[in-house]
Amino acid sequence: MIFRTRKLNLPRLSLFSTLIAICQLAFATAGSTDYGYGEISKSMAGTGVAMPADSLAPAINPAGIAFLGEQADFGFSIFSPRRGYEASSTNGPFGVASGTHWSDRNYFFIPDLGYTRLFANQRAAFGISLYGNGGMNTNYSDDFSGSTLGPGAGVYGGGSAGINLQQMFLNMALAWKFTPEFSVGASLLPSIQTLNIKGVSVFSPFSASPHDLSNRGTDYSYGLGFKLGTLFTPSPFFSAGAAYQPKISMSELDDYKGFLPDQGNLDIPATGTVGIRISPQKSLSFNADVQRIWYENIDAYGNNLNYCTPGGSPCLGVNNGAGFAWKNTNVYKFGAQWIANEKWTWRAGYAYVTQPIPSSSVQNVVNILAPAVVQNHYTVGLSYAFNQRFALNPYFLYVPKTTSSGQNQFDPNQSVDLFMRQYELGASLSWKIGA
Repeated sequence: MIFRTRKLNLPRLSLFSTLIAICQLAFATAGSTDYGYGEISKSMAGTGVAMPADSLAPAINPAGIAFLGEQADFGFSIFSPRRGYEASSTNGPFGVASGTHWSDRNYFFIPDLGYTRLFANQRAAFGISLYGNGGMNTNYSDDFSGSTLGPGAGVYGGGSAGINLQQMFLNMALAWKFTPEFSVGASLLPSIQTLNIKGVSVFSPFSASPHDLSNRGTDYSYGLGFKLGTLFTPSPFFSAGAAYQPKISMSELDDYKGFLPDQGNLDIPATGTVGIRISPQKSLSFNADVQRIWYENIDAYGNNLNYCTPGGSPCLGVNNGAGFAWKNTNVYKFGAQWIANEKWTWRAGYAYVTQPIPSSSVQNVVNILAPAVVQNHYTVGLSYAFNQRFALNPYFLYVPKTTSSGQNQFDPNQSVDLFMRQYELGASLSWKIGA
């Protein structure tokens, strides 16, 4: 998007700040973006742009709430990413610490909640939801050495290294049914993100502001975005939906303006999703969604380190400066739902993410901080209805290990492999208030 807000001096005990402290986001599963929102959608690999399932539906497609009644959902997940890198030994002056090293902190707790309600003779709907959009986290200890970049221990020789990025959205949605089969919707998205980077002080010769590069604590950034969506359900057997969220311009992260390009700018990339639902019978549904994430349009995500040369002009923290060199990403999602009876509903899904950090002859070693390389996602889930009003919706996600390989960009004699696998277990309680 389009609106850029100035940095706000909000108290740490504000609603957003309190909840983002609880919402200990680690890596999302499609770069820095989560693969799905709401536990029912997550049990079907994040599908749902054409099949609204709960009050977190505006996070996928705000038009969907026009087809829901009054309900509330309260969800909670435990996310476990296992990530790290492996580097060969080197005698060059710009090598990272060799060996296989895993990031610490393997468990993160992620809440979400939502509420929807119809009005205007059930032609319009309002929804509000709060959820983590995604993030990234690594925390490498300083109990190993071998880097030739810096004199100390850790990945880069600058002590314990890592990054902690967390993003949270408050989604306020309105939807309108133009006909019983067709709705449009829009969401307003007040957004907050926090960032903490450590252990990269050895890159100070490359930085335009070396005092704002590393170990500056947690900084806060704010923005305001929106999401648009449409949903068409011409029959009980078929529906189609689409949603688009433009780039969200965030206020600068001043404490890390020596690391991020454009003096501390880290905007949230645009996303677009289209999808269909096919129901050959009332109890059986199949979903297929395709999502696009435009990382290359954000300097901090898309720019590379190609013009970072020892002794050259600063390349970190400058306009159009170096970033993580991520590629635009497509996410292909497939989900299925079977309503066995009035008590039990079963779900499963599969999602494939095109690689934001593809294997190549060159490896941007900054991505050791952000090894967003996972691709295959397998999900299962169910709903158990206690009665007409209340249901429990557990799910499980498994993402097998994926590796991206290349050569150290600053030391071609050193090979560097990034790897990650993930697990997630969660559940929500749905309350159909109007039932």
